[in-house]
Amino acid sequence: MLDFEAAKKKAALLLARRRLTQKELTDRLMRTGCDEGIAEDVLIWANEYGLVNDREYARAYIADAVNIKKLGQRRMRHELLFKGIDASVLDDVLEEFELCESQALLPLMEKKLGGKFDRANTEKAARYFAARGYAFSDIREALRRITHNRDDL
Repeated sequence: MLDFEAAKKKAALLLARRRLTQKELTDRLMRTGCDEGIAEDVLIWANEYGLVNDREYARAYIADAVNIKKLGQRRMRHELLFKGIDASVLDDVLEEFELCESQALLPLMEKKLGGKFDRANTEKAARYFAARGYAFSDIREALRRITHNRDDL
């Protein structure tokens, strides 16, 4: 069983490796044998020193998800909720980004299709982007624009 000082050291080591949400930090501390009350005290300590900030975590995650991973809003939302980000905080952060998925999806879809517009390839691309969190209406619109108003989906 970890005491408060040992739990603080463990939290500092965990946070030195990478950012964690409040939920992730609490879960990891409890997995290492920390009491729930002590884990909450460490979380308060980490918040006071700015070591854990769910809003900043969500901003960084969304920026990476949009620019690097090319994820859609649904997938980002699902993953951040799973990581313990509060829904109201998440909604506020998503509004800050003003994401326009339909515009972002068009070049990604063109690259994925690679000039092959047969039904099997377009369906495969649609499933791929749906799994990445894009709305089906945006996927359908991107396919329509790329295939020059082909409605054979």
